[in-house]
Amino acid sequence: MTRQPTLARPSWRQRLALAAAAAGTTGTLTLTVLGAFHQASSTPWLMPSPEVLDAAAGCRALHDRAAREACHRNLLAQRTQPVGPTRLAAGSQGLEATSR
Repeated sequence: MTRQPTLARPSWRQRLALAAAAAGTTGTLTLTVLGAFHQASSTPWLMPSPEVLDAAAGCRALHDRAAREACHRNLLAQRTQPVGPTRLAAGSQGLEATSR
């Protein structure tokens, strides 16, 4: 009977190093995925309301691609407001009025 060669059990230092490498890899991948989602979620979006669809139809009627993109950017800039102290204060005043 021949004996099958067995692998030696890793030492506690090797196991600790492997666990640290696995934790580091998992953390890096998690941060990468969360960063991609954060970047995508910070992109401004418009809800497809009738007013927005009508305005976007005017942009789509333009024949030049650069002009269409500029029109869409202008439409987005007009319809969205940056989140700043003024907008946050206005939102908190609305919350105070509804809580009374």
